[in-house]
Amino acid sequence: MVQQNITPESRLIKLSYKVLRQLAEILDIPGPRDWKALAAELEIYSRGQIAAFERQAIAPGGSPAFSVLQDLSQQLYTVDQLITYLKSIGNQEALLILKPHEPVVITQHPLSDTVPERQEYVLRCEATGFPLPRYEWLKNNVPISDARTQTLKFTKISILDNGEYMCKVSNPMGSVYSHPARIQVSPSNIHIVDGVTAAHDYVREIPLSTIKNAEELVPMLPGQEFILNCDTLDASYFQWQKNGYPMPGECQPKLIFRAFNMNNEGRYSCKVTNHNGLVITTNIIHLQTVNNQLGNQYDNSPPLINHYQHQHQHQLSNDVTSNHSSIDGTLGKGAGKVMSNSMSGTTSLVPQAGPTAFATGKFALVIANQNYISPRYPNEVLVHPHDDATLLENSLEEIGFKVIRLFDLTKREMETALEGFCKILKSAKGLYSLFYFCGHGFEEAGKTFLMPVDVDTQWTAESAISAEYVLSKIQHCRTTKLDVMLLDVCRVRLDNDTLGQSNTSSYEPPFIPGKQCVFGYATCPQSMAFEKRSDKNGLYMKHLAAHLRERIQIENLLHLVGAAVKKEADMHHLTRGMSPSIKSTTTEIFTLTDPIMPIDFECDPTNEWFNIHRLPAHKVLTLKDGIVIDIKFSPVSSNVCCIIIHVVNFGKAHWCDANIIELSNAEIQVPYNSMNQEHPVSSEFLSKCVSFNNQSAVQRSSEFEKLTQVSALQKLTGPIALTIQVKYYKENRDDVKTITEKHVFSHNEFGIAQFFNP
Repeated sequence: MVQQNITPESRLIKLSYKVLRQLAEILDIPGPRDWKALAAELEIYSRGQIAAFERQAIAPGGSPAFSVLQDLSQQLYTVDQLITYLKSIGNQEALLILKPHEPVVITQHPLSDTVPERQEYVLRCEATGFPLPRYEWLKNNVPISDARTQTLKFTKISILDNGEYMCKVSNPMGSVYSHPARIQVSPSNIHIVDGVTAAHDYVREIPLSTIKNAEELVPMLPGQEFILNCDTLDASYFQWQKNGYPMPGECQPKLIFRAFNMNNEGRYSCKVTNHNGLVITTNIIHLQTVNNQLGNQYDNSPPLINHYQHQHQHQLSNDVTSNHSSIDGTLGKGAGKVMSNSMSGTTSLVPQAGPTAFATGKFALVIANQNYISPRYPNEVLVHPHDDATLLENSLEEIGFKVIRLFDLTKREMETALEGFCKILKSAKGLYSLFYFCGHGFEEAGKTFLMPVDVDTQWTAESAISAEYVLSKIQHCRTTKLDVMLLDVCRVRLDNDTLGQSNTSSYEPPFIPGKQCVFGYATCPQSMAFEKRSDKNGLYMKHLAAHLRERIQIENLLHLVGAAVKKEADMHHLTRGMSPSIKSTTTEIFTLTDPIMPIDFECDPTNEWFNIHRLPAHKVLTLKDGIVIDIKFSPVSSNVCCIIIHVVNFGKAHWCDANIIELSNAEIQVPYNSMNQEHPVSSEFLSKCVSFNNQSAVQRSSEFEKLTQVSALQKLTGPIALTIQVKYYKENRDDVKTITEKHVFSHNEFGIAQFFNP
């Protein structure tokens, strides 16, 4: 929402702290439209300055984007200048905060035309407005599925495409309809003379050699004389077939229809034998009758459309800009309203669409269980869940989701995480929620069970959590606008006593009436989900991440993912049978890329999300002989972090090395071979001139940081004692000195520990 009393000519310094924080929150989301893209577009910052901004990310409450905006404010940049740069990088979410809304104005209407059959053809509609307009094409007043861009493209236009086309262009200020465009498709060898169809005066002929697809649909006009020609093929014998059966007596190169009618409809092919005795069957041509509408006159009723535009624009504008109680979309999509045109006396059905889909925020809970405590068999060891969750988080962050990504949870911890996630969802209305689980699972009595890492070896339902329970908890929040559940698990039991048996019990998830929910499974009931150990990710996630950022309806997106997964799975006999499935109760059209339109929350859920990811502030230790050690905490996931030790100043030492030798807290876990791993520091950072004890000096620092990964932070109930050992020598390398430092960090400094153990 644009701050009052702020004009494009206003200086950024006049923007409120809240507005700057909202902008920073959007620009901090990694991707092609983040603060780095803004800084690159500005072309005023050096690499060193950008690195300084970047280091703000590891400071408690720090924000690189906020630092950039503060710097621009001090340089007296105007709001209009910032808007220009945000337009250049295409960050619409940030523009929504600064730029006033502008109504839709159509600048180019689609045009009526007569088009030859089987040609490529494009209808175009262009419009201005802010936020950027959305497009929806209609044919004969009925919305066309998946036609939501400026252009409507026909790859091979046919008689079936005859009709009247309009484009509805919308943004939160309202909807406008384009002028109608009448498209007339003339069949091959049919002429249009002065608007009159001369179909029966010409013979239509199609050589089968031009049919490139295995089966191609060709619409036919009733009464038309028509010829299928197989004469172009070098053959000595012909046998025409209809619907797979030979046609008695039809053994000539041409199959002639004197007056095509409905009895002639069917799938035709020709079986030919060449002079060498080789038998070939042509591709199939599917002939189907359509009504001849080429001569119909269009009844233009612009007053009706204008009346509808005015009424709908006023209603939609009120719903979005002033009535937050309507934010859940009380105007249903797909409903129709009969409008009467008093000027012409005609009546027409115009589809009435609901408001443009948007979220007030997007939050995701991602759980990846990989390291099971007691796997039953060696082949049950998983290798990709952590990588899958990381890939999903990166993809979701690019489209505006705030993600809680958790690794290896017990049943109690999964329940606690779900309770905390629901608490976030209950704090505001209009949120999109997404739940993803990757790990072991099974299906019993129609219910899908998700396996915690402490599941018993018998894989009982009592030791697991059902997906239906998760859905019920999320939907009972009753404040979300859309709920998406993605389950990357097997849906069959492989117990020794049940192997090969089929459980055909059916069970429908407990969908709450009226809730908008999409349920996506990595495989169908009584089937397994697979991961290839040679790949970087599991089969389902590989294809899900490839499509996740596409701006298409969620159900269509999951269908695309399912088709891609099945195609790859069918290529190997071990994975054959993996076929993703979906369930949906949506009555509106949603995409995961729908824009976020922030509102004034009484309790901002983003604050809770930031608090969950809070880590201890970094410490700088000044030791004997001027040695300076930097201790930082860097997140790996929401419950895993790296402790980074770096010697930032050798002081009087010629050589210095620092390592963690002890972590005194039995609750956390340090994975094997993850202690003190060396990681090179960028040469840019090593060349910095910094100040210690108010004295400026060029520091001599270690070329490597030492990283120690710490897992299971959710288990923390007490402090972490960190013991660091520093070894160094001054001039004589045989005279190595040792310093041991111990520092204690309270569990209250870890936000995830507070989340699980309030």
